[in-house]
Amino acid sequence: NVDYFFDAWCTRHMSQRLPVDSTVSHDFARALIAFGSNQGDSEEFLQSVLKKIEACDQIDSVRCSPPMYTKAVGGEDQPDFLNAVISVSTRFSADQLHQRLVEIENESGRLRRTRWGARTVDLDLLLFDQQVINSSDLTLPHPRMSFRRFVLEPALAVAEEMIHPLSGLSIKQLVQHLDQAEQDFQIVLPPSTKDQEHARQSWSETLHSGLHDVQPDQVFTIFESGKSVSQRSKARFLVFDLDQFDPCISDSIVRLAAPTLNLTKCSTAERRREINAAIQAARPMA
Repeated sequence: NVDYFFDAWCTRHMSQRLPVDSTVSHDFARALIAFGSNQGDSEEFLQSVLKKIEACDQIDSVRCSPPMYTKAVGGEDQPDFLNAVISVSTRFSADQLHQRLVEIENESGRLRRTRWGARTVDLDLLLFDQQVINSSDLTLPHPRMSFRRFVLEPALAVAEEMIHPLSGLSIKQLVQHLDQAEQDFQIVLPPSTKDQEHARQSWSETLHSGLHDVQPDQVFTIFESGKSVSQRSKARFLVFDLDQFDPCISDSIVRLAAPTLNLTKCSTAERRREINAAIQAARPMA
């Protein structure tokens, strides 16, 4: 079972579900930060991180969700993670806030040895107002937040109304989507019949080895511009390779009104690992 713990110090930081704009000047941007830790004293690391964030002159209105323990996904066997989500208002730019979070990780002894490996402190900038950024250092919104329950469920406590700018769905709606889905994922194919066959072939090796409980005849869906996401709501998340689509509709692809996973320029092994990790993250937590 997911293990929730509450102590007096964390309770002081919990959201009271007040509108964030009621006390914050329009000079501030609203940001959402994910905390994760599964090495050392994770509870102490969370308290330390919150104190360092609160100490920043350019940050105000720090609110932390109740922390929860969750199983690690995507990596080798390792201890459970302590997860929480922190809402802040800030005068930092997105890049400046991201840089400060990296500094806090380093101050907390974070070592970047392997992807999805164990770590003392992991701080991910999830959302920054409605900004969409794709740079070498920062991607906003966070590319995998929309289907990760270990991020979305704690975020409900501090930002259930905050909108994911690509899907157009709120945090609460994203969780509802995961709850109501009937299958793990679907692969979005391009609208052209010729391109569809090529895309199916490129996915065949991934689908026929190493994926859990996958029925290839049910996994594909055809992209139709302007169609409602209700046609795809049976899947918790949608997978696509942006390189398979005409550039003129690429913006529509990344803005599908649903959780999405773009696996452009990934090898078969990388695709398999990414999809399996996403399946773990999107399914109900035990």
